[in-house]
Amino acid sequence: MEPSAPNHAVSDVRVAKKIGGTSCPLSAVGSWERVAIAASFRPVDMAARCGISLRQLERVFIERFHTTPKSWARKLRCNLARDLLAKGWTNKAVAQELRFSDASHLCHEFRLEFGATPRDLASSLNTSRRENYDRTGQLFLQLRG
Repeated sequence: MEPSAPNHAVSDVRVAKKIGGTSCPLSAVGSWERVAIAASFRPVDMAARCGISLRQLERVFIERFHTTPKSWARKLRCNLARDLLAKGWTNKAVAQELRFSDASHLCHEFRLEFGATPRDLASSLNTSRRENYDRTGQLFLQLRG
């Protein structure tokens, strides 16, 4: 008799149901963003804060966000960096606030996420602000999404 191949889809569904159930600590997670910030954007620390393994966290993220916790946390951190940079923060201050190892690390991750450096963002915002000021006579501080 041949052993049958394991049915990973069924086992993943069981795990997802177990994790998504009301008895799981994940049901108490109100904001994944807050969990990520508190865990310094590190998936292993996010999992520990939720009382689950890293692999369980990966399953939850793939089911809920269709990406890994690492990719999701990188995107979140870069979006937060973009918001702070748009408010006039320096690269060094943003890197320190969002726990990048240094400003160079921020620039590297920012370029991977957006295809441009923080300096490119700052210059485009300055151009946008000048255009808005010229057009209306008032300064509008708006981000281009």
